[in-house]
Amino acid sequence: RDALADHLGAAVFEVPMGPPSLPGLRLSDHLFGALEAAGVRIETGNPVVDADTTADGVETVYVEKNGARIPNSADEYVLATGGLVGKGIDSDRDAVYEPIFDCRIAHSDDRYAWFDDDAFGDHAFAQFGVRTDDTLRPRDDDGAAAHANLRAAGAVLGGYNFAAEHSGSGVSIATGYAAGTAAAEAIHDE
Repeated sequence: RDALADHLGAAVFEVPMGPPSLPGLRLSDHLFGALEAAGVRIETGNPVVDADTTADGVETVYVEKNGARIPNSADEYVLATGGLVGKGIDSDRDAVYEPIFDCRIAHSDDRYAWFDDDAFGDHAFAQFGVRTDDTLRPRDDDGAAAHANLRAAGAVLGGYNFAAEHSGSGVSIATGYAAGTAAAEAIHDE
């Protein structure tokens, strides 16, 4: 970079965008290397289909892999399944719900209040999602943490309209980092 900057007579820098950019690939390699060194196990492509919970929190999540339900256990979990579009939040004629941990999704009982008559209006459904406490733990009907060892991040969070605000990636990155940090701190505090 220094040689190129000298040759061009201008500062040269990288913008670490995600893959497939070269800086993004390097950033991704460093991230996955750091996760591996920290003992983190990552599985992709296998949807979470169910969970076992108790009054103390989440005990096990089950992923579907080749038609089998595979149990996975951890001390802390981060819910980052997406919003309505990503199927992290679902709805039927009567309710809006988070399908894995049954986290509360605040919504009007009147379905007609879920949308605006104007196609580009302020649609309530665009802000549907899990509401959390300061450490990103989903809250129950009483405002307490629904599961002590569950955090939420990204599009599954409620209270913002990523399409209108153009904030989806920023919210996902910031809350993913915050949720992971809070989960790690909770483990170290035990």
